[in-house]
Amino acid sequence: MRLLVVLVCVMLWTGAARADHPYVLVHGSWVGAWYWQPVVDGLRAAGHPAYAVSLRGDGDSAAAGGPDVAMDDYIADIGAVITANDLHDVILVAHSFGGKPATGAWDRWRDRIAQLVWIEAVAPLDDSATAIPGDSRSLAFIVMSMPDAADTGMLPPSPTLRETACKPLAPMPLKALYDTVTLQNGPLPPTPGRFVIASRSRAPIFRQYAERLRATRGWNVIELDSGHDVVGDAPDALIAVLLGLK
Repeated sequence: MRLLVVLVCVMLWTGAARADHPYVLVHGSWVGAWYWQPVVDGLRAAGHPAYAVSLRGDGDSAAAGGPDVAMDDYIADIGAVITANDLHDVILVAHSFGGKPATGAWDRWRDRIAQLVWIEAVAPLDDSATAIPGDSRSLAFIVMSMPDAADTGMLPPSPTLRETACKPLAPMPLKALYDTVTLQNGPLPPTPGRFVIASRSRAPIFRQYAERLRATRGWNVIELDSGHDVVGDAPDALIAVLLGLK
């Protein structure tokens, strides 16, 4: 915590992160808004508004979940936080699967989003109308190999995912998990962005996303000493990255 206090003081002194930029944080599969609590606490301690979204069926929105939840529902959940709080100049932050609905929110609320931070997150690779295609091959594999998931339409949490005793994980609807992200407002705007990759991640696909976005959109790529669970493994380093945005 001493490191975090020093970092916060430095950022406030230099004005590196403007207090009028609210942060909206989108979690990945099976967790909820609670996943972001260390980051929310750090951002708020530095004087920044910070809002963690619970996607439908997760965290404090668990009761609204089910197999019929689709990608558009998740996108609407992010937009609801932005509009209900009348947020502008938003720094939109997404982790892992959260990059899919966050891409849809970037499209639909583009006039309110100032910067993007993708943390080991799924990302759009081009400006076609289908920003992120559905994954019918993976869906077919799940249906074949996990009959219970096929019957219920819900994918249980990964057994390797860190879980706290008081924050249960929630199953993911297959419909949303493998759904398409379609742009409604034309090509995505040239919103400034950063991509955080984890040096100890076991999913090389995220490094490929990072390099693609660096080449096509000029995003900065930042590597942290962490596994894929960056919030759990390196919260102070991640907070420093977020506070360092200009």
